[in-house]
Amino acid sequence: MVWRDLGATRDVILGDAEALRGVFVNLFLNAAEAMTDGGELRISSEVVAGPRGAPAVIRVRVADQGPGVSGEVADRIFEPFFSTKGEGTGFGLPLALSTVEDHGGTLELEASESDAEGAVFVVELPLAGEEAS
Repeated sequence: MVWRDLGATRDVILGDAEALRGVFVNLFLNAAEAMTDGGELRISSEVVAGPRGAPAVIRVRVADQGPGVSGEVADRIFEPFFSTKGEGTGFGLPLALSTVEDHGGTLELEASESDAEGAVFVVELPLAGEEAS
């Protein structure tokens, strides 16, 4: 099941739509694959002020109800060639991170209280037409 809370009041960014689509497809597929026994994929968006006077950003959270990410895996999750999947190449998340950073944004794995709470990835991208204050 997919749960959406798309509360961002603005969502226009400048960038390569196909590349950014690839970022989100990767995050959605990883979440779905992590929930082998089913669960809920939660997608939310909001507009937040940028850090230290930077332009406002759209923040998109992708959360699953899978087994979570251990601290050891979390430390390596964005490394090229690292994968916890038997058939994984280890390119998906590093490519997603590179794409988001090329668009002036960030992609992070949000820390959880325990490994069993699922994974939450947070993407922040600068909004078009925003000026730093």
